[in-house]
Amino acid sequence: MKYFFLSFAFLNLFIMPTTIVAKEVLCSGVSQSQEIIEIMLDLKQQNKIINVDGIDFYTTVNSDFMISWTVQQGENSFINFLSKINGTLTVINEKSNGSKELRATLQCVEKKDLLFR
Repeated sequence: MKYFFLSFAFLNLFIMPTTIVAKEVLCSGVSQSQEIIEIMLDLKQQNKIINVDGIDFYTTVNSDFMISWTVQQGENSFINFLSKINGTLTVINEKSNGSKELRATLQCVEKKDLLFR
């Protein structure tokens, strides 16, 4: 019995820290042009990677307050700010001439905390 306990403790010590914890987050809202937007995010905290609808992006900020990442599309950059406090995802479109405009504001919740099942 002691051997089994020691083996189990050994496995936890060396396997658990390398496990990647991912949180599934669902976001929904309306863009500035009145389009409905629904996306799924996988937050991989340990690797500082966010997966948006199946595509990985490196986060530029991952603090206690927010996660931020940028998506380059053509000459435009879409800067995303996900608040860890209230679940708001704000998307800013930065155009090639340096001007910025609000593209969308979405509300996000962790998938396990959905209101309806």
